[in-house]
Amino acid sequence: MKQKIYFLVYDEVEVLDFSGPFDVYSMANVAANNKGQGDLFELLTLSPTGKTVTAMHGLSINPTYSIDDCPIGADDILIVPGGTLPSVNSFYDTYPTMLPWMTAQKDQVKVFASVCIGALIAAPAMAFEGKKTTTHHQLLGQLEALVQGQNAAVIPGARYVDNDGTPNIMSSAGVSAGMDLAFYLLKKLTNQNIVSQTMNIMEYNGTTNWVNS
Repeated sequence: MKQKIYFLVYDEVEVLDFSGPFDVYSMANVAANNKGQGDLFELLTLSPTGKTVTAMHGLSINPTYSIDDCPIGADDILIVPGGTLPSVNSFYDTYPTMLPWMTAQKDQVKVFASVCIGALIAAPAMAFEGKKTTTHHQLLGQLEALVQGQNAAVIPGARYVDNDGTPNIMSSAGVSAGMDLAFYLLKKLTNQNIVSQTMNIMEYNGTTNWVNS
């Protein structure tokens, strides 16, 4: 059975935050097909309303689902990308029904992962309560303020953070770090051979995690 991965998209979402991890898993499907295994992942997008959203720099995205008809479940993965700072700071004012939905998902899904300042969307939903997290280096202070009182540890200098729980709560640093997190998760979901083949197809050298998070 293919692993379902849902990518949250919204107006002014940062393109590489979601498209980088999206491409990692789509190319992992190519790598698996090259070995006769068939697709490993089903990649889906969702938005607050299901209507077309306009990402940063004008890219139009047609989501697969809205939160009202999205069939996301306990065996699935949710990736929450960042966007422009104004769009992230006003996210729950713009989409008020998203807060209870996000709060439910962080307790329900198999993996809940934020990319870049997507952590600032995840934090009000208590995703990092009692856990470690990180975000773009310029917004670490804002994340610390958001998780104050949640017994959360904000890790500076990490490319990605893994809490290894159930559900598994993960987060990455800024923009390109989302691809490093995606490859890290790919190895946990598959094996090093698939990771190596995917990196070869993408001609991606990768990075190491900069600190022991």
